[in-house]
Amino acid sequence: MNRKTFWVMALFEGGLGVVALVVLLLLQAPIPLLGNTGVWSLLWGAGAALLTYALLVAALRLWPFFQAKLSAHIWQLRQLFVSLSLIEFAFIATLAGIGEELLFRVLLQSWLDTWLPASFAIIISALIFAAMHWLSVTYLTVTLVMGLVFGVVYHITQSLVLVASWHGIYDFIALVVVSRRPHWLLPTKDQ
Repeated sequence: MNRKTFWVMALFEGGLGVVALVVLLLLQAPIPLLGNTGVWSLLWGAGAALLTYALLVAALRLWPFFQAKLSAHIWQLRQLFVSLSLIEFAFIATLAGIGEELLFRVLLQSWLDTWLPASFAIIISALIFAAMHWLSVTYLTVTLVMGLVFGVVYHITQSLVLVASWHGIYDFIALVVVSRRPHWLLPTKDQ
C-alpha cells in the first residue's frame, strides 16, 4: 500500500466520524460515551474483539466452504495492507472504530430508533453498514452479522466506547493477521 492509499483510507474513515459528529452536534443529539457499561466499556470492547476474531478463525478452519469464499478477499487485502506499520494499522483501525460506530450506531441507529421499533433500527443500520463493506456476498454476510451484533450491544449498553473499541480492536487484529500472518486463516497459495 502506498502512502496515498493510506491517507485516503485514513481520511475516509476519519471523515465518517467527523460527518457523524457534526450532524449529531447540529441535531443536539446525545453522544453516549460509556453508557450502561461505565468505565469497563474499553475492557468489554477489547474482550469482545478477541472473542469475535477467535470465532471468525474457528469458522474459517471448521468450514472449508466459508474459507474458500473469503480466501480471495484475504489475499487481496493482504496485498493492500502488507507494507503498513503497526502504528498505521492502529491509526486506521481506531478511525474506523470511532467513525463507523458514530455514524452507524450513534447517529443512524439512534435516529431510526426514534421512528421505528429498535429491531428495525438495528437491522437497517446493519444493512447499510454491510453494504458499505461490500466485497462479495460472503463478506457482506460477515459484516452484516457484525453490524447486527454491534447494533444489539449498542442498543443494550448505549456505550459508544464499547462498540468503537470492539470494532477498532477487531479491525486492528484483522489487519495485522491478514498482512503479517494470513496462513493463520488460510492455507498458503502454494498449498
